[in-house]
Amino acid sequence: MVRLLFDRAEIEDIVRRYAQAIDSRDHALLRTCYTDEIEMDFSPTVAGMTQIHFTVDEWVEKVFQFHGQLTATEHILVPEGIDVTGDTARCYAVMHAGHYKQEAHGSPYWLISGAYDMYFTRTDDGWKLHKAGQLVRWVEGNWHNHLEAARALQEHAAE
Repeated sequence: MVRLLFDRAEIEDIVRRYAQAIDSRDHALLRTCYTDEIEMDFSPTVAGMTQIHFTVDEWVEKVFQFHGQLTATEHILVPEGIDVTGDTARCYAVMHAGHYKQEAHGSPYWLISGAYDMYFTRTDDGWKLHKAGQLVRWVEGNWHNHLEAARALQEHAAE
């Protein structure tokens, strides 16, 4: 039982580090959240995103190519359920992500509300995220700015 509590605490820490790393633009911190090979499905917010298998370095670069186009972000993730089975775990985390782009066309704000379905593996270095899917429940604000950033990310990937 004690090990389960420690496992859940470590997974919650990774979820919080993930949000902190994105908002503080900390590449090294974000990298600590993942295994070397990952599967990420962010197609609900990045239309046309067909690649879902990445090395951790490819993914971290992609995350900051997208978020680097924005003036600021605020990601709030709340783990609602963590199921640990041996050396694997699944976490459902509610997501509230605020975005701000100072040079926006129209309003500089938009908000995404949804969740992440996250899968973790116990490694020699502790728990690491190896797979995640994004779910969007609703969006408020100027979604056009998000679409512009996603389009620029896709164009960069095609080069």
